[in-house]
Amino acid sequence: TYLPSVHAGCLEKIKGDLAGRNPQSAQDYLSSLGDIESFELKIWPNLPRSLQRVPRNTGRITVRLETEE
Repeated sequence: TYLPSVHAGCLEKIKGDLAGRNPQSAQDYLSSLGDIESFELKIWPNLPRSLQRVPRNTGRITVRLETEE
């Protein structure tokens, strides 16, 4: 679904802002974005929580947008 308020540049900014964060920081960041009603953060592989990080390489981060109708 095409979302006029979101374009590729915005997605790249979100990916850059998420890069290297721990899960709690990533969740806090995503929660702070006004246009997002909900999100799901998946980090793989499933390491102990103290070792989990969003990849620093934005090419390894996937942001998928879904709309509810």
